[in-house]
Amino acid sequence: MSNTTVVPSTAGPGPSGGPGGGGGGGGGGTEVIQVTNVSPSASSEQMRTLFGFLGKIDELRLFPPE
Repeated sequence: MSNTTVVPSTAGPGPSGGPGGGGGGGGGGTEVIQVTNVSPSASSEQMRTLFGFLGKIDELRLFPPE
């Protein structure tokens, strides 16, 4: 079993207080989506395809690394 972290780019102000949101007032920030129970055989390209509907993905990490 592995974990995947997907970091889509933000297009504008978003909610704050979540992971990487910085807390406090409005303004853009990093939005992090962590997905668990991903097959260890899943590739970065497959994850980018799967989560591409969220927008441009700036960073994607697979744990354990490929």
